Amino acid sequence: MTKYFSSELLAEVSAEDVGEYPLPFEPEIVVRVQSVPMARMRQYQEAVKKGGAVAAAAEKALIRDSIINPDNSPVYTKDTAETMLKGRSRLIGALIQMISTHNGGEDKVVEDAEKKSDPIL
Repeated sequence: MTKYFSSELLAEVSAEDVGEYPLPFEPEIVVRVQSVPMARMRQYQEAVKKGGAVAAAAEKALIRDSIINPDNSPVYTKDTAETMLKGRSRLIGALIQMISTHNGGEDKVVEDAEKKSDPIL
């Protein structure tokens, strides 16, 4: 059934949502991504433009805010994010890609994971 975006559906459509995505380099592992407010994504994007330590800190903070356990608690705390995400560019890149995709509405992450999990003939 087709629904039209309307004032009656505004609360439902605007509600914070959670998506589940396969980890691109380990498709059997599902990552839960919680949406973040638009202002939070803008803050992250501005920090990335500055680069360096500011961008790295912004990535870790965005991951802390977005990646959640099955019970909706954060996977990373401030302390665990500092130690567990240090130097792990493949994991950080994958998590940031999933967060960006989830907050932007593209489903490219799922397609990429499926391509990477296809056996090579």
